[in-house]
Amino acid sequence: MKKLLRWGWVVLWMAVIFLASADADSGDRSGGILRFLLTLTGLDLEPESFAHLQWVARKGAHMTAYAILYGLSWRASGERSRSLGICLVYAISDEWHQSFVSGRVGTPWDVLIDMLGAGLASLVIGRMR
Repeated sequence: MKKLLRWGWVVLWMAVIFLASADADSGDRSGGILRFLLTLTGLDLEPESFAHLQWVARKGAHMTAYAILYGLSWRASGERSRSLGICLVYAISDEWHQSFVSGRVGTPWDVLIDMLGAGLASLVIGRMR
């Protein structure tokens, strides 16, 4: 039962990633959140600087999402290579899914960024063991 519950968390997190990928307005939404946070800090960025910061934040979100997916997969399977494989297959399928969403683009670069997050999580978890 415990093993099933652990895999349930993996599937649930995959659903969260899927729903985020299906959001055609994610760029506007992340921009709004970032503008709000910048307003709280009193920072006022030029449009080009804001666009760069938004890009960094969005790619950081990719890395974080896949670091979490790796951690959940590793906890469920207990195997580093299997967990990385799960992340890779899901990252590829997620980018393919995005290619069908209006306003979204699926790219191999995002798969690499996703896997960077998973790889970093693998290193951290490996060091903690």
